[in-house]
Amino acid sequence: QRIKSEGDFQAAQDLVEGYGVKVDQEIHAEILKRNEQFTGAAYGGFVNPELVPRKDMSNKVYDIQVKYVNSFEYQMMKYAEDYGFLVKD
Repeated sequence: QRIKSEGDFQAAQDLVEGYGVKVDQEIHAEILKRNEQFTGAAYGGFVNPELVPRKDMSNKVYDIQVKYVNSFEYQMMKYAEDYGFLVKD
């Protein structure tokens, strides 16, 4: 956090060159191979499912339907629509 907050370029460069570029190629290849099974978009980790309550005739929740949206943009627009009225004083 300090490096980013202060804009310490030299410290950031040292961090990347000291840790970020030293990758064990065997482990890297294994990770890539294991990752092949995942077909979702890389940003998918930031897209939350929608939890939709299913209710009976008396309006009592009896189940939650999990809906997966395909777009981060859709999610942000939905959040704006649903929570845009909330303001920070």
